[in-house]
Amino acid sequence: LGAIIGLAANLLTNADHVLRSGLEPLLLPSILLIAFRIALAVGAAMALQLRERGLLAEIALDAALILVAAAVVVLRFTPAVEVASERTVILLVRQFGGLLMMLAGPLASLCALTFFGLLLVWRHSPVARATAIGLTGGAACFVALDILLAVTSDSSLMMRGSPLDVLRLGGWSFLFFAGTAGARGREAPATPLEPTQFATRLRQAVVPASVFFICVAWIDAALYPPGRVEVNLALAFMGALVAVRVTQLLHTAQQEVVQRRELAHTRALVEVSQALAGAKDLRQTLDLVAGWACRLLDARATSIELLEADGKMLQLQAGFNLPPEAIGLRFPTDSSFSGWVVRNGKARVTDNAAVDPFFHPETVNIVGDSPMSSAPLRYRDKVLGALSCISSVPLEKQQLELLGALADQAALAIENARLFEQVTALSLTDPLTGLANRRQLDKDLAREFAAARRGRRLVCVLFDLDHFKLYNDNYGHLAGDEALRLFARVLMTETRAMNLAARYGGDEFLVLLTDSDLAGADIFIDRVRQRFPQPTTAVPRQPLTFAAGISEYRTEMSSPDELVAEADLALYRNKSRRSR
Repeated sequence: LGAIIGLAANLLTNADHVLRSGLEPLLLPSILLIAFRIALAVGAAMALQLRERGLLAEIALDAALILVAAAVVVLRFTPAVEVASERTVILLVRQFGGLLMMLAGPLASLCALTFFGLLLVWRHSPVARATAIGLTGGAACFVALDILLAVTSDSSLMMRGSPLDVLRLGGWSFLFFAGTAGARGREAPATPLEPTQFATRLRQAVVPASVFFICVAWIDAALYPPGRVEVNLALAFMGALVAVRVTQLLHTAQQEVVQRRELAHTRALVEVSQALAGAKDLRQTLDLVAGWACRLLDARATSIELLEADGKMLQLQAGFNLPPEAIGLRFPTDSSFSGWVVRNGKARVTDNAAVDPFFHPETVNIVGDSPMSSAPLRYRDKVLGALSCISSVPLEKQQLELLGALADQAALAIENARLFEQVTALSLTDPLTGLANRRQLDKDLAREFAAARRGRRLVCVLFDLDHFKLYNDNYGHLAGDEALRLFARVLMTETRAMNLAARYGGDEFLVLLTDSDLAGADIFIDRVRQRFPQPTTAVPRQPLTFAAGISEYRTEMSSPDELVAEADLALYRNKSRRSR
């Protein structure tokens, strides 16, 4: 479109020269020539295919700064137009209207040159490189031509056959080259346009260069008075554009800071998620969450309080940089800082814990007058507890959001760890009696046998209920299950925490006694015998009895199976001896 307008303008200008042989061009050709340059500028802007509003506004302001700077240069070296001493509104409008007509062409050409130049340094340019070179070269020729025509006072340069025709011919040659190259060029890429590093640095230099240009223009006005009104107005307008552009840069820099902070928070949450993915133990999970929260929020200390089963109390289960006596503290949910967070399901911040009405004296002794923030550990619709942070300064909004995100992620990890522990306990526990099953027994037996080989004493006791099948046949399987549970309860009561009681199979039970000997095992069996049998129901039944076999680790034993086999043999002997 610009080329068609330009050809029409040149034809009309040539016809004017032929018909009138004068130097003053017709109004229509002049308007068409200006429209030709404006069309080039609009086409150049469209060729960039800018879709991001922020980037489009930045480039538009940069282009405006360049155009105003060019206008200042043109006005500075253009002879002033004499007007009547009585400056009426009409005279002023005519004067500035003439200036605008004079500047419209050069400024439009410069705008086209700016945008076409960006095509050369733009990554994934929508036009072929040869096309971009042709368009940029043509725009450069027209810019040079317009500036020379604006600042020259030699009327002979405006006639045909002048040296400026070389620029005209060069501009149209470049445009012809660009058109032929574009016809053979590739289509616009589907990928979004991105500026290269060189283009970004050029754009970053626009504002400093504009400020430097304004300083030079002020020095020029001071050294070569008197200043022209239009030049001063252009400089004032340029200063306003610089202020707008600097404001935009500050806003962009602030957005980048926020985006970088959000990106850092996202990366931190990803790292926390990866760290928690390998944690299966609840204690390990709590320690990881407390440590990560302290590091990410630059806090003095962190704590994790979990809700107890009745929902009335919170217990401090884990912490980072907390005194040891703080672990295990319990707080009521209806009158504590973290209890408020749990009850309301919202984060809470206090600038001074010492004066907060929800803090207990035990907590104030730990926190002091430091700021404290707390977020609920929410898993779906259930609140598990609270993640609290003790810091030197109150947390900002973004940090509080990060604390909430950490709490949500921690709640998921805590629930997963709990479920894992439950599944693990079910897989290692006999469902009827609640004792360890054979899988857990094999693991503990192998560990304790290895410890016995290093010098630790170990005794194995094997129990068997007498005539249990007959008991089942007489009273039913429910009564038999009740008897098994009762015997298991007795074993759990009499067995130390450091020892293991397990259901070996059917009506057989096995107990491992560490740091004990045969005499200690006999005492243990006597205690079990005193508590069993007991009545299992109000209905009178024949009481159950049991037999026991004992084996003690000896250095000649090569495997745990030998220890159990010896206890089984002792059990068989005792049962045989009692049946005689």
